[in-house]
Amino acid sequence: AMWDLVFAGFMGLCAYSLGKGTLEMLKSGETTMMLQIVVWPAIAVCALLSACVALVAVNTALQMIRGRA
Repeated sequence: AMWDLVFAGFMGLCAYSLGKGTLEMLKSGETTMMLQIVVWPAIAVCALLSACVALVAVNTALQMIRGRA
């Protein structure tokens, strides 16, 4: 359970950093070099998925602590 909480903490930090990067990319309007595709939606999806992984890790740790796993 402890390692799940550590993992959740790191994934939460990743989600926070990716979210912050998403806002910076949205403000700057950065695009890819050749195709001119905006970059921020891909980073936003990564931020959301990282947050989901953090929540799943917390849920797993809580289930282990309660003895359900």
